[in-house]
Amino acid sequence: MGAVNSETSEFVGLIHAVVNRENNYAHIQQIVVNPNLQNKGYGTAILMAFLGICFDSYNFHRVQLFTEEDNAPAIACYKKAGFHIDGILRDINKTDSGYLSTYVFSMLHDEWGIK
Repeated sequence: MGAVNSETSEFVGLIHAVVNRENNYAHIQQIVVNPNLQNKGYGTAILMAFLGICFDSYNFHRVQLFTEEDNAPAIACYKKAGFHIDGILRDINKTDSGYLSTYVFSMLHDEWGIK
């Protein structure tokens, strides 16, 4: 799903997700916001629009995503949108300076719109 400013036609951002119809959920693999528009609430707006499609249009049971423990802006965005931390995958990503853990976030249909 992509987002474009309707007034300026400027690229705002996109969400790349994989749908699992058998288990009735979407897994968000990537959220991208135009670097010129970061830290202005666009990521949260794009995410909320995507959640509306998932829960209101497709009636999914769950939307989930993963993010590394050191990605504070993303974690803040997901919590603001109403996601919950399901758990942490400890030391799953090897970096030049060691290992990073990854948070597992989710929102269930019944939680959509509740904050």
